[in-house]
Formats: sequence, structure tokens, C-alpha cells
Amino acid sequence: MSRTPEVGTGMGGWSGSLRSLFGAGTLAGLSDGQLVERYLLSRDGGESSAIEAEAAFAAIVDRHGSMVLNVCRTILGDRHDAEDACQATFLVLASRAGSIRRGESVASWLHGVARRIASRARRDLARRREQERRRLERIGPPDEPTAPPPSDLFPELYEELDRLPEPFRAAVVLCDLEGHPYDRAAGLLGCPIGTLQSRLARGRDRLRKRLERRGLGPAMLAIGSAPPPIPRALASALVRGALSIGGSGATAAAPAVVAAMAGAELRRQIMRRIATVGMMFLTAGLTTAAVGLGSIGGGEEVGQATRKSSPTPRNDPAGVRILVVDLDGKPVAGIAVEVHQGDRPGSFATDADGHATIPRAVVGEHGFLIARRGNSLAWAWPQHRGKVDPLPMQLMPIDRRLEGEIFDWAKRPLAGIRVRAYAFSHRDNGTLPDAPELFEAILPPAVTDADGHYSMRAPRDSFVTYRALHPRYVGPWIVARPDSRDLATTTLEPAGGIAGRVTDAATGRPIAGASVGAGLIEHHPRFFGCNGEATTNDQGRFFVGGLPPGVYNVMLRQVPGRPHAAAAAVECLRVRPGADTEADLVAIEGRPIRGVVLDRDTGKPVPGTLVGCYGPARPLSSGEVGEQRTDDQGQFAFYVPPGEQHIYCMYGYGNSRLDHKVILVPEQGKVEPIRLLLRPQGPMTPQPPAAVAKAAVPQPAPAPAPPVAPKAEVAPNPNPAPETRTVTGHVRDPHGRPLGGIHLWVPPENPGPIAERLQGVTASTDRDGLFIFPGLPREPIEIRMGHASDRNMPVNLPADRESVEWTFTPIPDPSNSGPPKAVDEPIPPTLRNRLTFVDLDPLGNDFLADGPGGNGNDLNCLPRGIHKMGDTFFRIGEKMVHLKGRERPELPASVKGITVGARGRVLHFLHSTQGGTEDGKIVAVYVIHYADGTHEQAPVVYARDVTNWMHRDPGRPISRAIPAWTGPTDMTERQSRPGLMVRLFEMSWTNPHPEKAIASLDFLSKGNECDPFLVALTLEQD
Repeated sequence: MSRTPEVGTGMGGWSGSLRSLFGAGTLAGLSDGQLVERYLLSRDGGESSAIEAEAAFAAIVDRHGSMVLNVCRTILGDRHDAEDACQATFLVLASRAGSIRRGESVASWLHGVARRIASRARRDLARRREQERRRLERIGPPDEPTAPPPSDLFPELYEELDRLPEPFRAAVVLCDLEGHPYDRAAGLLGCPIGTLQSRLARGRDRLRKRLERRGLGPAMLAIGSAPPPIPRALASALVRGALSIGGSGATAAAPAVVAAMAGAELRRQIMRRIATVGMMFLTAGLTTAAVGLGSIGGGEEVGQATRKSSPTPRNDPAGVRILVVDLDGKPVAGIAVEVHQGDRPGSFATDADGHATIPRAVVGEHGFLIARRGNSLAWAWPQHRGKVDPLPMQLMPIDRRLEGEIFDWAKRPLAGIRVRAYAFSHRDNGTLPDAPELFEAILPPAVTDADGHYSMRAPRDSFVTYRALHPRYVGPWIVARPDSRDLATTTLEPAGGIAGRVTDAATGRPIAGASVGAGLIEHHPRFFGCNGEATTNDQGRFFVGGLPPGVYNVMLRQVPGRPHAAAAAVECLRVRPGADTEADLVAIEGRPIRGVVLDRDTGKPVPGTLVGCYGPARPLSSGEVGEQRTDDQGQFAFYVPPGEQHIYCMYGYGNSRLDHKVILVPEQGKVEPIRLLLRPQGPMTPQPPAAVAKAAVPQPAPAPAPPVAPKAEVAPNPNPAPETRTVTGHVRDPHGRPLGGIHLWVPPENPGPIAERLQGVTASTDRDGLFIFPGLPREPIEIRMGHASDRNMPVNLPADRESVEWTFTPIPDPSNSGPPKAVDEPIPPTLRNRLTFVDLDPLGNDFLADGPGGNGNDLNCLPRGIHKMGDTFFRIGEKMVHLKGRERPELPASVKGITVGARGRVLHFLHSTQGGTEDGKIVAVYVIHYADGTHEQAPVVYARDVTNWMHRDPGRPISRAIPAWTGPTDMTERQSRPGLMVRLFEMSWTNPHPEKAIASLDFLSKGNECDPFLVALTLEQD
């Protein structure tokens, strides 16, 4: 056990006293947040900065050290143990000061860390005492009775205090634990005294009720006196420990037990952060990244513990190797590991070393693993754990009791609300997705009683997300953090529902057992219930309840025994609170869309590509698409109702027309097979096409983030003006007809606070063209309206309007259009036999529909076929020859051997360049090879033969070549300023040897400033 060294000079010796003399007045006026910021900015910046960092941290210790020490002493009882826990608390502050959320009180943050560290140390001490007692019992009866453990009263007070909302907890800690007067506490929190007093009263009231629920009396709240000051020697040790963490050059090292305490808390904080975003890494790697405490003592002890529990890597390509261990890291033999993957479940037993190997075909793309023994549980989702071999699974006891309360909007308790787990995660086992039937078997759901109260069990140290389910109520996520014991009080709001019937189009009879889904096409960040599903009964009836108010699409997902059944979705239904909306679906046999995915560079089939389809059955606005993977021949098939269908490769982040087709499926007749050209870009990750992104409908994450901490309160205003408004209105087409499915959102072009506050929030019009957009500020704001297949349109919302009528003019979005069909323009008879059109497609390395700029900045609008451009005719194919430069350095520097095979007097080049350079510089060279083995060169000079293809009318002049074609791209069409276009140039080169046949031509890039590209080539004879 370590002991605090006695240092006579106090805070850092002589230099610390001198700094205190000159700097105390300045630091005393700073808030806690300013002190933390000064410490973070100064600790790594040299000697003078180190002095500033030490002074700032010393001021924090001076303010809050007594409170921290008192918390640790109350929980642990022993003075020396309390001082160790106090040192560990401030080591954590030094390491994690930057993680304190904006608006969070440093005092309440330190209180929570101190309570957790002390409580953890108290449990460890109790475990060691119990082990020692058992050892002595084996030896013989003890000579003297052991001393009773310290009182357990005040630790429960600190537990309940830690569960208060941040504003209330901060007020209670500053006033009741640290004894600050109201004006001082209000100054530290940056709020009026009245607001502080309101928070303090509400915090004390909540604390009293929680303590009474645990059977503790009001005497527990007699904590208003300030704690005794922290010893100077301990304060000095706290500051030196912080400087050793900060890397200021201090040589003081923390004792091993202090480092171990701090390391455990640091790991807990980082694991909690990772669990919040749904990503899990190996415990060993996190231990190293989180602590780094080997340099301040105790590192060897922590490292050994980590190595003991870490699995030994092994390579086994046959499948997914797992290792099941217990809480002590010991392998568990003979335990069954269940695989849950669609309709292919399996079970594999661990061997004597706790290992099991599961074939990858059984795990599949979305399979997850469960191991159960008694009341303990282990789980893993291999796809979310990276290439870990073997994959660890630690059995966690399901022994954590969680309690909560559910009320309605009028603060009345709600009985009969069902609460079930939606997702859970753990630092060692990772995260599991929503699996309702399995979760209910593992973690049985709870139902609220007449007081709105419920309780349930959860795995130890796990992060669990719950849903409150009821057909007439809806509410936010209920989140249990790893250290939670009580769940936040939840308020539910009235919900609506969708009722309907599914019938067969051919017979008119109801369809039983059909699966129906409802998807919200607006984004409501405060609700989890954005989607719902139901199964039809014997009369074909279904009901989807518990839906938040909004606009929905209703879709038929599947019919038992009819894999090709499909139905047009019922779109843009408005669901209102406390009411049911009717929606009927009619099932048909879907029409087949067949296609193949080919590698765009090699032309070979690409198996295993995830292909998506949206259209009448799966409207884009719902965020739900049909999907399947291509077979061994790269082929796929969808069965859909008639109408416009979008088929695309769900990969990467590209915006290519080559892997996205829009086709119109007729009610009768054959649907031609389609071809998607894919350029693989890393892992095949499902991604929507560009049209999906423009719809701006954010989708709920599989594991939702915890709720945001409550915002700071302000002093009450007797006649407050609402800060936001709910705007309602209608959107119609130019003929006055209502438009459903129009999305409205706040673009980032608005002022920063507006765009940030409303990021991801959307509204949509229903069948009547009605939209309801809540939470808009009372100031002028720009709103964007758009549809999946149309370009969005901006409208201005005045500051004083709460009701509007807008007209939306549909303009097809060019990014949804495919390449134009090749249509030949007639050639005059006098020229018809004198022109030779060179085919660039065999050696073309970029598609006009996707280049040269990519992401919609392309030549898709260039007409295909034979057309007059400039002074001659060119035949435009599907490809161009594109060379490297500053924009596309990965492209080739040359393309050689373009076949010509004819005589002629003039070569006409239709070309341009992406990017610019200085005038007169050679950017490319054409090398003309004759059949007799000789050659000539035709240099391409910037500002004479070519210039940057992007320009604003009228564009810069060019001395010799002529602009042959000017047109738009998707990017220029979206520009707010008119006149931005792209253009191609005709460069004519006179052949000095017209009597010789030209065999071939090479295209070479010169320099790295421009990306030259050749679109077409025509040879003209005499």
C-alpha cells in the first residue's frame, strides 16, 4: 500500500510558491472550464508552458481536492486508501481533461470519477479480505475478530448523487459537498443565482426521493458544510502526478496501486466511449492506448493482467475461430456456441482449450454468436470485430438489476408498457444488433406496473439500449450505461398506427401470413420508432402501432410460399397521434428484371456484388431497398411491379452512371437484361447511389447513440417568447396539384448555428401535399425542397411565417439519367466517303458517362453517334482516352497503338484538358505512325490547341483550335451562378505525308499540370 510523501515546500517547492504569489489573483478569477483549457494548452509547450500548466492544475486541486478526498474517505474508510484513490482521480483528470463535455461541471465530473474509483477499490479490498478470511479458516480459527467494514450509508448517497442529471448534480456537488456559497457556485457554473437555486432545490428533492426509495432517511442530506482542506503534501503529489501524465518533464512517478486504479478507470471511460459509437476493439490494444501508465508506475502490473486475458493469435483460414473464457480469463470447455444467421442456425462446442472453429459459410455476412452457461452470457458479431484470431467471447453474469419509470406527457404513470432490449454491447464481447426473439429469450422483457415502474436484469458492465413498446405510445431510447443502476425516467407521447389489408390481385382473396413494413420518410431524432412491421392474420388484416406522428410508406416485404410476389407501396401516408390510418396492399406476381455486373476494366463478371433495387415496391423515400448478391456468373434478378426502377451496385462512395441503371418496367412485354459496369473501390460496403444521398433522409443506426446531456437551464421568463416555430404548409406542382413525397430540409448554406442545430432533421409532404416542419428558428431561413428523381429547389422562409404555400417545379436530376442513345446526324454526300472515323473504344480507359471529372462532372450530356462539331463530323462512342495529370495521377501517361488504317490529308482531334497551366506550354503530343515505319508528331500547346474544359461564358480565347462543343455537367447544373459550362476543342493537324497510310496513333501526356483527354478522332481525305 502506498503512502503520500510529506513534502515541506507544498505546491511544487520554491518555484510553486513564487508562482502562487504572482498568479493566484489571475487564476482565481477563471472558471473551471478555463482552467482545464489552460492546462491542456500549456502542458506540452516547453518550460514556460509547463509552469502555466502546473499553476492551472494546482488551482483545480485547490478548488476540488477536498471534495474528492472526502468522497474517497467516506467510501473507503481508511485514510491511506482514500489518498491513493484521490491521486488516481486526479491522474484520470490529467489524462482525460479534454473529454469533459462542454457545459459539464468539472466538480461533478471529478465526483463521479472519485466515486467509481473508490467503489472499485472498496470491492477489491472486500474481495481480498474475504480471500484472506477463507485462507485463515483453512489454517484455523482466528485469534481476534476482524474489524467490521466501514459504514455503507454515505456511499449510497454518492451513488444516487451520480445518477442525477448534470445540471442538478453540479449544483449539489458545489453547494452541498464543497460548501460554496450561492454566488460563488453560480459563478463557477456560469448561470444566474436564481437558476442555481432552482437546480439545487430540484436536485435535493430528487436525491431525497431516491434515497427514501432505498430506505434511507433525510438525515443523509445533512452535507452542507465544507469538507476539511486537503493536506498540502497530498496536493503537491496530485500536481506532480498530473505533470508526469502531461509530459512536462517531471520525474515524479505515481505508485503502482495508484496507477492501477487510474488505469482501470481510464479503460472504463474509453470502453464506454467506444460502446457509444458501436465500435469494439481488442482489450489489449485499448489498455495500451488508454493508460500509458507504465512510465508513472504500475505499468508492469497492468500489462501482465492484460497479457493474461488476451488470446494467443492463430491463423485458421477454414473459418472463424473463437475462444470462450470466464470472468477470470480462463478457457471454458464444452460450452455450446450458437450461430444465428437467418434460417441457418448452428451450434459448435468448444474444445478443452475453450476454442471452436465455425465455418465462414455458416457465419455468413450478418451472423452473430451466442454462448450461454447458466445465468452467464457471451456474444460476438464477427463482422464488427475485424480480423481477430481467435475471436474472444467472455461469459458475463446477467446479474445487474436495472430499474426505471415510464410516464405520459402529463406526468402520469403508464402501466402495461413493455420494455425490451434492442441492442447491447460490452468492451470484450462487442455489439449485437436487434434480434427480438433471441433477446427476449436471453434478457426477458419487463412490463410496467401501476406506478409506471419496471425492473430487469442485464449483463454485468454492458451497454444496453431498450425500447418501450406499446401500440398507442412512443418515446426515446432508454439507455443503460455500463455503470448504470437506475434508468432515466422516460416520457412517452401519443402514437398513431397504420391498419390495412393485403389481398391477391388475381383472386381478390386475403393473404394470410404476409409481412408488411411501415417506414417513416421524415427524420425524428427524438424517437426510436421510425419503422414498424406486422404480419397479416387469416383475414389478411394487419396493424402497425406505436408509430410517431409523421409521413410513412407502407410496403409488402414477403408472402410465404410466393418468393416472386410484389406490390406497389402505399406512399406518403400521414400518421397522426391517437389515430389509425388505412392502407391496403394488392399483391401481384412481380415482373423479372435480370442483369449482370461486369468489371468495367476487364469486362469479366463480378460475383458476390451487392445490387440494390428501388422503385414502386421500395420507394426511395422510405430508405428501404431490395438487395441481393450476384451469383458466380455475376448475374442477379429482381421481381418488381411495373414502373420506374433504379438498379445499382451498392458499393463505395462513387457516383457513377455505369453502375446505376434507370429502367421503366411495363405491365406487359419483355424487360431487356441490363448491364452494370463496376469499378471495385475497396470493400463491398452497401451504399446508396447519388439519388439516395440527395434525398437527405437519415436512417436510424443499428445501435443508437445515448441521449444528449440536458442543456443548461436559464432563469425563467414570466412571458417567454418561443424560440422555435412549427411551420405547416402545402407543396403543389405548377398546375396546383398536391405533391406527395417532397422532402424539405435545412441546407448547410444557412448560418452555422441554424444548420448545425437542424442537421439531419427533415419533413415530407403527404398525399395532400401537406408538410409539418417543427423546430425551425424564428429568423429568416432557407429551405430546400426535392424529390428523389428531381433536382432540389431552394425557397426562403420569412422570420414571421408559420404557414406557407409553395410550388415545386419538377426538373429531372441529370445524375439519374443514363447516357443518351446514339443518333447519327446525316453527313452531306460530298463528305460521306472522305471521312474515316477512328474507334477509340478498344483502347479507351475512361467512360464519357463517368469522366473526366467523375461524381457527375462528366461528359454524359455529349451526344453519342455521328455529329458535326466545329468544322467537321465526329463519331462519339462510349469511351475516351484519358491521360494522367494533377487531377488524376493514377491514369497512364500514354496510350499507344490507336488503330487508324487509312490515308488522309487532315487529322481532326476532338479533345480538351482537365486543369490548366501556363500559356504556350506543351501538355500532350500525338505521335502519328505510318505504315512504312516512319512517324510524325503533333504537339498540343496550352492556350493554342486546348485549354481547361471548365469555363464560364464566354470563356478565355484560344489562338488556333476552335470550340467544337459546349454543354453542361451535373456539377455545372447545380451551380447557383449561371454560365458555368464545359467545352471540347477541335484541333486540325495537316498531314505532311498524305500519300502514306497512317497505321496507328499514340497519345502522350507531357508534364503533370493538366489531364489531357481525347474524345473523338476523324481522318479527312482529299
